Amino acid sequence: MLHSGPGVFKDKKSTVYLEAIRALKQLEQEEGHDAVLRVAAQVIQVGRKAWLSKKWKGLSSQPCLGKVGDGRHRHNLNDSCPQLPGADHTEMIKTETGAYLYVTEPYGLSWDNLRDMVEMCQERRLAMSIEARLSTHFPGETLAIIVTRDHEPQAMAP
Repeated sequence: MLHSGPGVFKDKKSTVYLEAIRALKQLEQEEGHDAVLRVAAQVIQVGRKAWLSKKWKGLSSQPCLGKVGDGRHRHNLNDSCPQLPGADHTEMIKTETGAYLYVTEPYGLSWDNLRDMVEMCQERRLAMSIEARLSTHFPGETLAIIVTRDHEPQAMAP
């Protein structure tokens, strides 16, 4: 259920803000809560991708933890690139500094997958951050798990 009472998220609401709340409430009544989540995610996704594109150069080809640890890592047909356990909606991103980020956005994260992710990153001397506010696949529903070289933890900071 959408909330629009005083003090919820924003005290001074503009006319456009109030119209958006009305439209979302109507959408929820006619098409259900999932439709509201998808509309909100779509709006957030566009803005978030634009904001991140200023910091992150773009996508690299095949997601691979080996590329994060060593930017010179090359793939061949016989390679099987290491992936984080539980990875979903995974991309490689090249930052403005030339560093590679491995970004995966699962809908959920089990204790076993989290433990295995941490162990895999420790073995490869990689840093891992879990950032809900950087999720672009389905904002509000997926978590962005960002892996960088151990000595580049700021590469993921907004």
